[in-house]
Amino acid sequence: DELLADVLNRPNALKLPLLLDLASDPNHAKHDEAKDLLELYLGEDYGTDWNSWRQHMTTWMQENPD
Repeated sequence: DELLADVLNRPNALKLPLLLDLASDPNHAKHDEAKDLLELYLGEDYGTDWNSWRQHMTTWMQENPD
């Protein structure tokens, strides 16, 4: 909980890659919550296609700089 709370207070350039790392690790306790947050920020759901998540995240951050 503390990790996610801290991540959410960071700039998008740090926050989104960290959320993606957590979401893509099925063994992490906050995997589902991190994926839900990515969906909220990016407005898309790519399921477990982490390459598509990364591509969309990169494009989104270029269009929405901190």
